[in-house]
Amino acid sequence: MLGSLVLCLYGGAFAGLGLALGGWGWPGLAGAFVAALTFGTFLLDLIGGIVGFPDWVMQLSLMQHLAHPMTGAYDTPGIVLMAALAVGGLLVGALGMTRRDIGR
Repeated sequence: MLGSLVLCLYGGAFAGLGLALGGWGWPGLAGAFVAALTFGTFLLDLIGGIVGFPDWVMQLSLMQHLAHPMTGAYDTPGIVLMAALAVGGLLVGALGMTRRDIGR
């Protein structure tokens, strides 16, 4: 159960980044940005170990911070990072939407 919630938080981190970008005036780019970022971090995690990227490059992928949630191994700093991206992105997006004249 908790492993599934961690995986949902992983998706929420990317959604928060998209909400932040969309709220600050680039809603047309938000979806493409999140898709490219998700695919890019997946490729970094998949190919980086084969190519032999340094550890600091591999840590740029959010997948490195998941650990193995379905088997009960959790990365607490990674969970906090993903929660901060999700909630922070939502707040930044909401703040950006208040600057616009929608609904006035």
